Amino acid sequence: MKKNLFALCLVYLSFGIAFALPPSVQSVNRKTAVRCLDLAKSYLSSLDADNAILQAELGLSYDSTVSDLMYIKAAAKNIKGEARANLLPLVEKSLEEGEWVDYNRDGARILYADLLCDTGNYEKALSILDSKPFVYNADSEFIRTKAYYRMRTIPSIQKAREKINSARKIYSDDTRFPRLFFRSEYSLEKEFSADYFGETSWALVRKIADFFIAKMPEYENSDAELEVYAAMFASGEKQKRLLEAFSSHGMSHPLYASLCLSCGLMTQNEALEYVSAFADEKISLELLEDFFPLLTEEDSILLVREYLDSYSGILTVDTNSDLEPELFVKYSRGRAESFYWDSNDDGIVDWSVKCDFGVPESIFLTLNDASVLYGTYPSVVKAVFGSSETNTQKAVFNLVDGAFEWSPFDIKVNELAKSVLGLDFFVPYPKKISFIDFENLVASCSSYEVPCDEKDGALLTVLLLDGILKSAEYGKNGIVYAKGVFENGIMTSRSVDNDGDGVFETIEYFYPDETDSFDVDEKNLVQIVKNISELSSYGMKKNLRMVVIDRNGDIVPDFSEEILTDGGKIVSWDNDGDGNWDVRYVKYPKKNGSGPLVEDSEFYDAERNLVVVTHWDGEPVSVQVGEISNKVRHGFSEAFYWIGDEGDADDELYLVEHIGSSLEQGVSVIFEERGHRMLAVKIGNNIYAQIIPVFDMEEEADSQ
Repeated sequence: MKKNLFALCLVYLSFGIAFALPPSVQSVNRKTAVRCLDLAKSYLSSLDADNAILQAELGLSYDSTVSDLMYIKAAAKNIKGEARANLLPLVEKSLEEGEWVDYNRDGARILYADLLCDTGNYEKALSILDSKPFVYNADSEFIRTKAYYRMRTIPSIQKAREKINSARKIYSDDTRFPRLFFRSEYSLEKEFSADYFGETSWALVRKIADFFIAKMPEYENSDAELEVYAAMFASGEKQKRLLEAFSSHGMSHPLYASLCLSCGLMTQNEALEYVSAFADEKISLELLEDFFPLLTEEDSILLVREYLDSYSGILTVDTNSDLEPELFVKYSRGRAESFYWDSNDDGIVDWSVKCDFGVPESIFLTLNDASVLYGTYPSVVKAVFGSSETNTQKAVFNLVDGAFEWSPFDIKVNELAKSVLGLDFFVPYPKKISFIDFENLVASCSSYEVPCDEKDGALLTVLLLDGILKSAEYGKNGIVYAKGVFENGIMTSRSVDNDGDGVFETIEYFYPDETDSFDVDEKNLVQIVKNISELSSYGMKKNLRMVVIDRNGDIVPDFSEEILTDGGKIVSWDNDGDGNWDVRYVKYPKKNGSGPLVEDSEFYDAERNLVVVTHWDGEPVSVQVGEISNKVRHGFSEAFYWIGDEGDADDELYLVEHIGSSLEQGVSVIFEERGHRMLAVKIGNNIYAQIIPVFDMEEEADSQ
């Protein structure tokens, strides 16, 4: 098997780009796929599901257009009991794509209709079978009948009975039909009054029942369920004979005890012991409810009450009247320990619950990958979205106990157990409600934690009061690196520790944005997380207005960057801590997105004259030194400019070497080299240099 799996992996790797294969290669691949099809068919006919799947997948790796292989893969997985939700796409694909080689579409249509019927899509199941070409055989008629019964309308039930009446004549040896008939009619008999369908319809039921009862000795593949249900529809001596035959065949079924009890073939205590043997492992609530009213003796009632009060086993519940259980409850010491619900029998659990002696503690919502934790049930204290199981990031919402209540089920006392046994036996009952109300959840939470976009592994923790955002902390590995400040629920600024020294040297200011309100998408967890006030994106400069940095902790910012509309900005440096900028860069917004890009680089020369260098589209066009216009020359280096008097190549080389390695942005420095002085400042990628005249040096010496 390992060798086969390895070969299969190689095939996938080798043929992953087969879309470009020439016709000759495609022909060879088709032949190989057909050989795999022959093997897959053989394995499927012998019920060797594993090898059928292996050959089908291998064949599809050579030619993905062979519908037969898709169908066989689905049919084999169905034999293995794979979730119907996983089978439906495979069968759909076989019907909608590709071409058939050996099989025809009818087999796939039947399988598809059966899956649809068993997952509650009855109308579509019927349309698949009834569309042209019309499919008529035992399988299709059984599915039609099953769908009509499960639709549970007067017209549909009438049609189901007519189908059964025809099937008993044409497919008289097919035990699926009597089993479906007895189980369905038994359920209907309990739910509807005798005159609900009219005398004619009930007369037909009686006629069909008598036929199947008379036919019972002839069935070769009879089973316990069929025989016990047939006995339920019999009466008098016929019923006793069927019950005796049931016992002699060594069969067992919990309904047998109820029948024997009503016929006087068992005592109440014997019947209770018989039913308990099943219930110790698993039993349906419907069967228990049928059994309870039959107990009239005080000691039997006491025994069953004691049994249920300490019950440990699994209780199944049919929540949609399709004769199949959707709710499974595990009991311990008479109280629910856990339970789960698959609403449409597709094999995907809608939600599963863990309890503490019957009281729900947590619920996991499969499709939403969410866990809800309860305080005082049904009050939610925490909701977690995303899990390690699905490899998704987590969003955690914390709530005060009592602030928000939600549950897709009720825990109620079973009415029959209460009325007949005098016992409070609690059973969960699913409610038809939508998924959790996110808007109210968020409005009720005291804090929430979501993944943050700006750093890998970063988390954003937000505190709320009455649904209004009050503060936010950004952290990684348990260390807070940023804190948000709010006004009226909107973040206005953020303090950031960029270097991890514990000092929040940076402040980010944001434009208020009224669109930062809760925008909840119930279907997409990732979007939910991102849309909750969009706080996780603030570290990526969402609505950023200004950044201010105080690196030396003197409360006076030494750097600021202000974001203007239409792409403009102002960057300022205060190097002496006097509260006034010493170097500044201005990028002017483009009006209507047209015209040149205009930039000013501003600094003070040695005489404290303001120097303004104006660039258009990256090229200097003017220099203003105080009140005087001056010249500017591009140096030998790419981003080097001389202002006023020019130095030579050696001067420029000296400045580039020293500035490139040591000079910070926005700091003007005076260098002395070869008997003269030069002022240099780095703004952005550009270096601006100025020769300081000799008389400035003499004046400075005189002043000293």
